[in-house]
Amino acid sequence: MLAYAGYVDSVVIIADRRDPAKWDKAEYFARRAVALDTNESKAHAALAWCLLFNRDLSQALAELETALNLNPSDPAIHMAMGTGLNQSGRAAEAIPYFQMAIRLSPRDAEIGRFYARR
Repeated sequence: MLAYAGYVDSVVIIADRRDPAKWDKAEYFARRAVALDTNESKAHAALAWCLLFNRDLSQALAELETALNLNPSDPAIHMAMGTGLNQSGRAAEAIPYFQMAIRLSPRDAEIGRFYARR
């Protein structure tokens, strides 16, 4: 199922912010990935990114909490949680997640970029 979650990540990456139909497609596949393997953290994280885009913040945060419980050492999930909390107006709560993402992957420029945008 990890391969399917990887496919979902690809769909999320190429989804164009100006084309909600692509995000709907990405969400469909992310939900399918979660249904196929509820223990795959990347599937929950991919679904969370889709939900963040669609501004379903509470559900996105729930998916990210699940993803973190499944894989607490994934810096991308910590970054996503920081992003979700920040979008929810909870910037102070977001900071430790961004900091953990940076500690887990200190050379990842994308994590630093997300942290800087908070």
